Amino acid sequence: MIRFEDVDVVFGDHRAVSQLNLEIQEGEFFTLLGPSGCGKTTALRSLAGFVEPTGGRIHIGGRDVTGVPSEKRDVGMVFQNYALFPSMNVRDNIAFGLTVQKGSDKVSKADQKRRVDEIADRTGLASSQLDRNVSELSGGQQQRVAIARALVLTPRILLLDEPLSNLDAKLRVQLREQLKELQREVGVTTVYVTHDQEEALTLSDRIAVLDAGKLQQVGTPEEIYDRSATPFVCRFIGENNRLTPAMLVAIGGGLDTTAESYVRPEKLHLARPEERRADAGATASAPTASIDGFVLDRTYHGGHSVYTVETADATVRVSVPAAASADRWDAGDAVRVDVDPRWILQYPAA
Repeated sequence: MIRFEDVDVVFGDHRAVSQLNLEIQEGEFFTLLGPSGCGKTTALRSLAGFVEPTGGRIHIGGRDVTGVPSEKRDVGMVFQNYALFPSMNVRDNIAFGLTVQKGSDKVSKADQKRRVDEIADRTGLASSQLDRNVSELSGGQQQRVAIARALVLTPRILLLDEPLSNLDAKLRVQLREQLKELQREVGVTTVYVTHDQEEALTLSDRIAVLDAGKLQQVGTPEEIYDRSATPFVCRFIGENNRLTPAMLVAIGGGLDTTAESYVRPEKLHLARPEERRADAGATASAPTASIDGFVLDRTYHGGHSVYTVETADATVRVSVPAAASADRWDAGDAVRVDVDPRWILQYPAA
């Protein structure tokens, strides 16, 4: 459905996007993820037609749209600040794109009303809200209006630029679940921009991670998280413990002691030193190793606790699910950290 082909975007001396090659399939929920300034919004705006690439081509549905005006690309856009018209009510905001259509695309007043009513219902807007001014709505309701306004034109592609960033944490979780459900129901190819890793992992069919304008990795959420392709992706996504060469020697399992090495807190197992080591799933070629230490502190997160453990070679963080163990360790307690070498991510030393 979408193909970026060697796309560059340069502003003066700043290269915002560099040699971007990317394919997005029809019906996918695809996320551009990265820190502020990584080029994700610029890539989205170039796809929308708001930014002209300095080099390369952009294709939509097999058609080269490089240089084609935004209104001719069959895309709907939801901006970070929603860009609603404060002087209009909800119905008129949603219908705006329909009212400005001309020629063969122009629809009757009756058809406008029908389409607005349908999309409002699908996006969770009550009919009683349609005559209210948008300034009277909550942030979550305004976001629904912005999505409805984009979808009422039945675009082939829906573009969303950090649409949840202005909402509180609980509402973000609620709305991202509804957004994914709506996308599946409508079936529209969706490109979503965010710096929020949890949003990307929970919403996406696939994710592209960018840094400094360059594509670092494309993959499913599981591939991005469990098999990060570069040190940047590994450090950016989730939490990590960086392992020292001495720890790698102690763990064994054929690990490269010169490599930059990480393991995620939830991939470690915490036990009392005298307990039998949990070797479930380990094999002769990748035996679970143990490292002794003592607890520095514990932070409680509801569904899990995170323990900071001091070992002879480094301090590591271990995430323990609440349901996984009846044990609770306190500061100063001796513990054993079990490590399966297969969960260690290694990258050649720079």
